[in-house]
Amino acid sequence: MTWNKLFHNEEPSDRYTLNLLLDEGFRLLTEGVAFTQQILNASNVEKGTTQFMVQSVDMKKVVEDIAPMLKSIAEKKGLKFKVEIGEGDYHVTGDEIQLKESIRNIIDNSVYYTPAGTITVSLARKDDKIIFKVQDTGIGMTDDVKKKLFTKGGRGKESLLINVNSTGYGLFFVKKVIEAHHGKVHAESEGKDKGSVFTVELPEVKHV
Repeated sequence: MTWNKLFHNEEPSDRYTLNLLLDEGFRLLTEGVAFTQQILNASNVEKGTTQFMVQSVDMKKVVEDIAPMLKSIAEKKGLKFKVEIGEGDYHVTGDEIQLKESIRNIIDNSVYYTPAGTITVSLARKDDKIIFKVQDTGIGMTDDVKKKLFTKGGRGKESLLINVNSTGYGLFFVKKVIEAHHGKVHAESEGKDKGSVFTVELPEVKHV
């Protein structure tokens, strides 16, 4: 019997249960694929086998493309989600796909580890740099967690309690990608339960 026949032959209450089972199965499959892909991405970047397609990338467009989906997830958790982009040109030289994945990873990280409050995503210019920031009111970080944050497999105990699917490779991947683009990434927190600020600095495109 096909899923379609099985679904329509069941009583409404049974169909509801089947729906829940299908949704949960799809969620677990998606998380499993994402878990594996994150480790593979980090491994490839570390080994230097990642191929970067270098071009002019508009970081404003990158943020505007990613933010709506993550805003929806944040709002379902009851969080406020703000995007603040100043006026100006936000072009950098780099691989759009890898930069997008890095920015998504940082925002996604804040959404996961912010149980209540606000996430603020911002883009600004300072001197000859493009500054991307994500500030949250989440679980914050101890000094010990900050030391491990951008290392391979660097997961804190708090992160595993909140996100059992944490690979510890996401921010390691981000660091490698940003450094390959001659940029910097760092995180600040005043301590546990005091939120975090993640900052990415990338060199702007020099116009002749």
